[in-house]
Amino acid sequence: IPGVARFQILLARLGRADDAYAYGRELLAGVARDDIGSLAILAWTVVDPDQRLPRRDLAFAGACAQRAVDLSQRRNATLLDTLARVHHAQGELDQAIAIETEAVRLDAFFAGVLADYRRER
Repeated sequence: IPGVARFQILLARLGRADDAYAYGRELLAGVARDDIGSLAILAWTVVDPDQRLPRRDLAFAGACAQRAVDLSQRRNATLLDTLARVHHAQGELDQAIAIETEAVRLDAFFAGVLADYRRER
């Protein structure tokens, strides 16, 4: 969906957080609502630790990630990892560990992230 790129440009390149998140909410409610890939990109753009952003709207990222996880019926480790990262960023460590544990059951690739979360406990 071309709108996802527009969201990323508004947020990461232009630093127009208010415009980006308003547009992102339109995408979430509209064309991206049932598009797992777009939802995943929207959420990851916000929680990606390598992204320098003017502001991280974790509620928005969480809504996108949760919708993607729900659409995938909790069967996609990458989506679960993204949702766990949102909870971690919100300071919800127990929830992050529980969701990351689900991700690791599906794909051991995420074991390092889970170990990091457990060390924080």
